[in-house]
Amino acid sequence: MLLRLTNIKIAFVTIFLLLVLRLFSFILIPDRVSDYIEIFLIFIIFVFIFFAKGERPNKEFSAYINGIIFLTLLSSVSAYFYHQQNLLSSLIASRTIFFWLFFYVLYKINIDKEDLTKILLFIGLIWALIMIFQQFTTNVLFNLHATELDDSGAVLFRVERGIKRIYLPGTEFGLFMLFFSWEKIFKKLDLMYFSLFVLALAGLFLTDSRQVIFGVLGILLFSFLFRFNFNDKKKVQFLFLFSFIAIVLIIIAGDYLLNLIKLSQEQESSDSFVRGKAIKFYLFDYNPSFLCYIIGNGWQNFYSPYGHEVARTLEDSLGYFRSDIGLFGALNKFGIIYVIFVLRIYYKMIFKRKKLYVPVYIREFFIVCFITSFTGENYFEVSYIFMLFVCIFYIIDEENKLLQTFEKS
Repeated sequence: MLLRLTNIKIAFVTIFLLLVLRLFSFILIPDRVSDYIEIFLIFIIFVFIFFAKGERPNKEFSAYINGIIFLTLLSSVSAYFYHQQNLLSSLIASRTIFFWLFFYVLYKINIDKEDLTKILLFIGLIWALIMIFQQFTTNVLFNLHATELDDSGAVLFRVERGIKRIYLPGTEFGLFMLFFSWEKIFKKLDLMYFSLFVLALAGLFLTDSRQVIFGVLGILLFSFLFRFNFNDKKKVQFLFLFSFIAIVLIIIAGDYLLNLIKLSQEQESSDSFVRGKAIKFYLFDYNPSFLCYIIGNGWQNFYSPYGHEVARTLEDSLGYFRSDIGLFGALNKFGIIYVIFVLRIYYKMIFKRKKLYVPVYIREFFIVCFITSFTGENYFEVSYIFMLFVCIFYIIDEENKLLQTFEKS
């Protein structure tokens, strides 16, 4: 009976996460259907919160989560007064922010942290396999952003530097799998975790994202250098493995990495670098009131005057996407208090604290998220990303409960 209940919990969380990921954006499922599924999932979350019994979560995490939800919704005031977007339209546009409440659902069902970790690894593995498989087929099976259409509306892909550029939701799950498996093989050489590491690394390279790729390589190198010990036989063995990986990486992807570096240098020296212009515009030119600096301009609804202005004038005509400038865009949307909340969470996850134990692989994961959060997406407003954060917060909390129990005994 207990095993059956455990399996139900695992199935529920897995399906829930995959649906929030929109099943990796499978192109046979219309966006409208996915929108209805999102509303249904939010309804399920509220049912759990109001009617199910469960443990109390970490108060600090709860405060940050509640603060992010409140500040996101508060920004709709600016959207109403300064951008002619009614409150209902703002609520609909920001509906996915309620997925943060899944944090409480995890406590209601009391899922085992080991089972939850396996679910996250499973999703990361599926993501990596799809990314690799997609490079060897002429058909785009999974797709969301950064695509092109032909005259008939069929989905095409772009090939740059020999890579099919197809953005597949789930990259952060691949990151989680990479650092988790890295930590495991650093402690003990294991073929299974080595395989997961290689697949995750391959998937991340196939994203063709310079920020992610160089961020990951930098963290892996520093992680290796700072923790290596010649007196430890296992670490010496790991040295040979690390050297082997580095040599293979240089042989296979050396030219590819050099091309990425060259591209970055060209873009940085170009006056037409769009991200720089977008940051300047949203920081200094697109705030109709001082209040907007405090609580933001709000989340635009595509069908409102505000949504039309952002989509048609700012994004389509000028190419100024707030989703491309991370926390700078978040400051414009949700205000400085919101950004302080987010930075505080990054600080909490990255730096060691006596009162809170955060596993090394999670700190490494959040370091990459942080260094890519200024010129990429604001991870705290993208539902399929912060759902992973929610699960990580739960894992950390359960780890600390075990440590406290051990210390008391």
